[in-house]
Amino acid sequence: MAGRNIKLQRLRIGKLWTLRTAAQHMGVSTTTLFSAEQGVMPRVDHAIQIAGTYNRSVEELWTPAPCDAVCLCDRGTQYRGLISAIADAILWDEEILKEIDNRWPAK
Repeated sequence: MAGRNIKLQRLRIGKLWTLRTAAQHMGVSTTTLFSAEQGVMPRVDHAIQIAGTYNRSVEELWTPAPCDAVCLCDRGTQYRGLISAIADAILWDEEILKEIDNRWPAK
């Protein structure tokens, strides 16, 4: 845990949502959202759901601390893993869409 995610908490409070209401809108558990606000890196799918609810990017909400560029602290590792997983998912989606287009071309 590297510190509270103030951006995430301010966005929720700005919408006048309780933790429970926000979690319901996002489709994540209250515990997941609370942990994310406390600085714990959520799973990739949860991070995407949370960011999407606020019309923000995952990178915008989970920017690494300045020390992450220099040291290999836990949060930096998790952040790089999250960005890598998102990039892999995007590439995987593109490959699937190309294969669908090849098998079933548009008429």
